[in-house]
Amino acid sequence: MLSKCAIGLAVVAVVASVYFKYHGFPDLQHQPASVQAELERAASMATSEPMVLILGYLMFIITAGAFLFETIQAVVCAVRRYRWKPAELPPLQPLTEEDRQAAAAAAAAVAATLEDQQQQSDQQQARQQQPSPTAHDERRRRALEALQREHDEKAAAAREQQKQQEAERAARRAAAAAEAAAKAAAETAAQQASATAATSHWHRWEQSMIQAYGANASNSNPSSAAVPPGGSAMPAAPSPVQALLASQQQANLDAPRLVRQQQDEEFQASLAADAQKKKDRELAALLKRLKAALAGSLPAAAAAAAAAGSDASATADADASSTTLAIRVRLPDGSNAVRQFAGVQSFADVLDWVYSLPGMPLLQPGAWGLASSFPRRQLVAAAGLWAPGESEKPGMNLGVNSADLEGYIKREVRWEGRARKPTKQLSTRQRLPGRCR
Repeated sequence: MLSKCAIGLAVVAVVASVYFKYHGFPDLQHQPASVQAELERAASMATSEPMVLILGYLMFIITAGAFLFETIQAVVCAVRRYRWKPAELPPLQPLTEEDRQAAAAAAAAVAATLEDQQQQSDQQQARQQQPSPTAHDERRRRALEALQREHDEKAAAAREQQKQQEAERAARRAAAAAEAAAKAAAETAAQQASATAATSHWHRWEQSMIQAYGANASNSNPSSAAVPPGGSAMPAAPSPVQALLASQQQANLDAPRLVRQQQDEEFQASLAADAQKKKDRELAALLKRLKAALAGSLPAAAAAAAAAGSDASATADADASSTTLAIRVRLPDGSNAVRQFAGVQSFADVLDWVYSLPGMPLLQPGAWGLASSFPRRQLVAAAGLWAPGESEKPGMNLGVNSADLEGYIKREVRWEGRARKPTKQLSTRQRLPGRCR
C-alpha cells in the first residue's frame, strides 16, 4: 500500500516537472503586455528550473526505494513459503487397554498428590492458628508480671499516701502544739498580771492600814511583815486562795491537753485499722486474680495442695510407723507458714504448697527451685521429701531461688524441719527453733 502511494506521487511529480520545464508556470491573472515582458518571464522560469528538477529526482528516488522494498519482501515471503514446510505428523494409533490404565493410574497419582498437599497445607495452617506452649507460657508470664507491677504500683501509691497523711498529721500536731503553747503563755501572762494586781492591791491596803493605825496594826495580819518606809512589801508565802486558783488553772490547762492526746491516739488507731483493712482487701483481690489466672495451668493435685496449704496451721496425718517432717517457711513479707509432710509424699507436693502460699512472690512454676544453704547444692525431686542419708539430720535450711524474673533473683525462704516420732508430741517452739543448727 505504501509503495502504491509513493509510485503515484512520483508519477505526478515527474509529469509536473516536465510540464513546468517546457511550458512554465501558468499565469492566469496577469497577461504579458509585450514581448519584453514575455522574455523576462522566460528568464525567471530558467532560474527556477533546478529546484523543480531536484524535487522530481527526489520523488523518483523515494518511489524506486519503495518499489525495491516491496520486491524484496515479496521474494522473501515466497522463499519462506516454498522452503520451510511444516513437519508431517505420525499417523494416529488406536488406544489400548494398557494405555488407558496407565493414564488412569497417572491421574489417580496426581489426584492423591494434590490431596496430600492440601492436607499438609491445612495441617500447617491449623498449627499456625493454634497457640504454641511457648507462646502460652510467655503470655502467662506477661500476665503475672502485669499483676505484680499493678500490685507494686498500688503498694507504692499506698505508701506515698500514708507518708502524706503522716506529714499532714505531724503538721497538725505541730500547729496544735504551737497553739497550745501560745494559749498557755497567754494564760500564764494573764495569771501573772492578775497576781501582780492582787499583790499590789494588798500592799496598798497594808500601807494604808499602817499609816492609819500605826505599826501595831500590821501585827494584826500574821501574813504581813514590817515594811521600811518607802519600801515594797511581798507576801512571804502564797495564800491558800492563790494556791487553789493556781491548781484550778492547771487542771483547766491539763484537761484539754489530755482530751486532745486521747483524740490523737484514737485517730491514729482508726487510721492504722483502715490501712490494715485496705491492705487485707488488696491482698485478697490479688490472690483471687492469681488463682483465676492459674486455674487452667495447675493440675488437680496442685489445686488440692494449694487449697490445703492456705491454712498455715494445717498438718498432714502420718502413719504411726512413718517419718514426718515439720516444715516452717518464712516468706519475704515476714509471715510464717507451718505444715507437716509425710516421708512418702512427693517433692512436687512441697513445691505446690510453697507456690500456693499468699505471701509467695508471683513466679512461674518451674522457674524457681529449692537449694540447701550449707553445703550449697540444688535439691531435685526424689522418692520422698529428702534423699537417702539426709533423713537422719535434725534440720534443714532450704532456700527458694528464682532464676527467671529479674525482680525476684536470690530471694530466699528459710525452711526448718525436724524428723520426729509420731508418738512424741512437741510444741511448735520446741520443734521449730529460731535458727537451724
